[in-house]
Amino acid sequence: MRKRIALLLAVTAMLIAAAVSADVIKPMPSAIDARSVANQAVYVKLLDIDWRAETVTVTLCDEATFDREAIQAMTVGDTIVIDGMEIEVRSIWEDMSYIIVNKDGEALALWENDDGIYESAYGYTDMRVWTVVGERTFELPDDLVFLDGINPSTGEPLELPTAHTLRELRQIMEGEEYDPGFSAQNAYMVFDDEQEPVLLVRFYVPWQ
Repeated sequence: MRKRIALLLAVTAMLIAAAVSADVIKPMPSAIDARSVANQAVYVKLLDIDWRAETVTVTLCDEATFDREAIQAMTVGDTIVIDGMEIEVRSIWEDMSYIIVNKDGEALALWENDDGIYESAYGYTDMRVWTVVGERTFELPDDLVFLDGINPSTGEPLELPTAHTLRELRQIMEGEEYDPGFSAQNAYMVFDDEQEPVLLVRFYVPWQ
């Protein structure tokens, strides 16, 4: 009986030690300051456009990057934060210059860029992993230009983007045609020196 108790205590201690030693790997802080986006182009997810109030609310996003030492020290049992969610590292597999996390599930690909920082994407796609910088509401200027690289009727890419006014943007969003939406995967905004959005760009990605 005493041996069983001692064994259970030993196993419990090992589990606690493993939990304590597991690391949580978070994306590096973004260089984008959500409070000041003057003269910047920022990936956005459109949350709401209030046509009556003439405002647009967006989530500001940046590509998720990870510290080199943290990724190279990563082990099975650690946790990596992806799109704000904690994902358990169940397996690590190296493929050429890539590190693949959880190859047999919802895989995450990591690779080192020229600056010694690890970039990330989902599986073997170009679908980048994003980190949320913040949420902002901006006034919509009448002279906002919308450049659309997608055919709103079919969802197919255009050879050259079409330019639209704010009024035409509303017609597209309220129409019954195919609409792939606006997310950090396919859209960004350009802001002037007064943090006013002057350009909204949407581009084609194959998985939308």
